[in-house]
Amino acid sequence: MEKEVKVTNRKYRMRSYERCFVGSEAAEWLQQSGGAETVEKAVCMGHQLIKAGLIRHVLDENDFENDYLFYRFKADHDQIMSGRSANAGRSPCGRRSPASWQPRRASWRRSAPSRQAARAPGSPWRSARR
Repeated sequence: MEKEVKVTNRKYRMRSYERCFVGSEAAEWLQQSGGAETVEKAVCMGHQLIKAGLIRHVLDENDFENDYLFYRFKADHDQIMSGRSANAGRSPCGRRSPASWQPRRASWRRSAPSRQAARAPGSPWRSARR
């Protein structure tokens, strides 16, 4: 199956996934190769492959489905994850990667004035009640 299913780097919603294949393509191949008579049986075989630990969803969020979901073979997944563990959240130059940056407060927001400025006559921040 590893040689017949197209394994490649893919992008989905501005995110890249290395060395993965599409569940619907794998289910189709299982059916065409004679491993499964129907699509439902191909999906059942996909469930068995996941249970056996031979394939896994790229984010470990879904079981096998006949859909545009990405899966990896165990060997590819282990190799990719072992390379990332040492440099998790770091760019090649040693800085934090953009994905790990914390959002900054917008500088254009108007912040509340100091107490002294708020009490000044004619200030839009001055309260009408006293």
